[in-house]
Amino acid sequence: MSRHKSITGLILRGMRIEWTTLRMGKTSPDHVADGTAELAVDEASRDKPEAVAAAIKLAAPGLRGPVSLGLASDQVLMRILELPATDPAELASMVTLQIDKIAPFPEDKRVVSHEILETKPNASLVLIAACRRAAIEFAGAVCGLAGLNLKRIDLNAMAWWRLLKDRGEILKEGRHLILAPDGTSDLILVAQDGVPLAIRSVSSSAGLTQVEYARELVQEISSLLMALDLEHGAQDVSRFDWWRDAPPEKEALQMLGAETESAVMFKNISSLPGLCAGLARRSLHDFPGVQAVHTVTDLMPREWRASASESLLRRRLAATSVALLAAWLAGMSLFLGYFQWKKQTLARMDQTRAELQIQEEDVRQIRNRVTSFELQLDRNRSALECLREISEAMPAEVIITSFQYKKGQGVIIKGESLNPGQIYDFKQALDNSRLFKKIDMASIQPVKRKESMVQVFQMVCNPPGAQQ
Repeated sequence: MSRHKSITGLILRGMRIEWTTLRMGKTSPDHVADGTAELAVDEASRDKPEAVAAAIKLAAPGLRGPVSLGLASDQVLMRILELPATDPAELASMVTLQIDKIAPFPEDKRVVSHEILETKPNASLVLIAACRRAAIEFAGAVCGLAGLNLKRIDLNAMAWWRLLKDRGEILKEGRHLILAPDGTSDLILVAQDGVPLAIRSVSSSAGLTQVEYARELVQEISSLLMALDLEHGAQDVSRFDWWRDAPPEKEALQMLGAETESAVMFKNISSLPGLCAGLARRSLHDFPGVQAVHTVTDLMPREWRASASESLLRRRLAATSVALLAAWLAGMSLFLGYFQWKKQTLARMDQTRAELQIQEEDVRQIRNRVTSFELQLDRNRSALECLREISEAMPAEVIITSFQYKKGQGVIIKGESLNPGQIYDFKQALDNSRLFKKIDMASIQPVKRKESMVQVFQMVCNPPGAQQ
């Protein structure tokens, strides 16, 4: 199946265009749109791509999407050969060798493609198509200037084959001869056991009576059947279908029937979808996309496809770059937004902490005032009570020389004793006092008094809850 969800089959016949757009459905192609339009191009400008492209834009402004362009049989040299290989790469090399024997124009003036019609155990039936490069370049220029996305250049002959095969109009066994219109010419297609065996373009019947045209067809068909008999072995024609828009004259049918020794059957061409639908169907079903070795007909030059691939790659890289840039910008926006949110959150936390610190300081000051007030009211820790507690704990040989009382902060006592052990006993007694939480020995040192040495000391008695 094609890579394209929909594709348009397009035919440019003189100054008239026809198109059909199909979309691949679940099981079969779905019709999307079709149309025909006359191109308003004067005689002098018909060989100018820009003039034809401008006329297409004007006549079919809604024509969009990928396009498969069909070439008439009189524009293409076609040969069906049986080649002794089945590998696609090997077949491509054989086609390159064969085309020099078939095409009358030099390599730089032609475009070649091929299509594998049937694969046998040790051989393949291959359709080789060659067209003048000038015709391909003109068609490509017209499509490019008209804004059409040209994806494939196909053959009208194979589009007819697709339509007839889809309708079950091809004999599965025997030799089948088909005559159908193709632009300004007609097409003779010979099939053998349901596989194309030969394709030949013949002049149209314009300016001729049906009998005169039948005489010319007899000569073309005779030479074609003779060549097929020599190449593939003699075989009678099992069926001859003549596709046209009106029944041919009886005499013309008899002349063709006598030559092929079979009854010629008139087939109404209006019962088939348009030829553009055959082009679109081939692209939906057959076209494998860009690959090294083509197994279906595509007369687009390789350099065009390489350029299209490079252009597609550039567009994809550009799209990827834009997507990455957008993702980066989105990521940066999220990061900056998150950073700003965190910054604001931290600022709010700092503000809350500052407010709590102020409240904490207020609470601390209140607590200190309450503690101070409690100390002022607590007579158990008054100066007299402290003096009483110290006096009771003081040994007989210890003399207090200074008593400093500070409410809520404690008592500083200074004294002396001849015996230092008495001083330490004094401290130990105060350590066991219920009134003081902690006793600090600030200093103790010997001092000479007249004829004796005394120990002078200083203690700090800290009551519970004292402010340091």
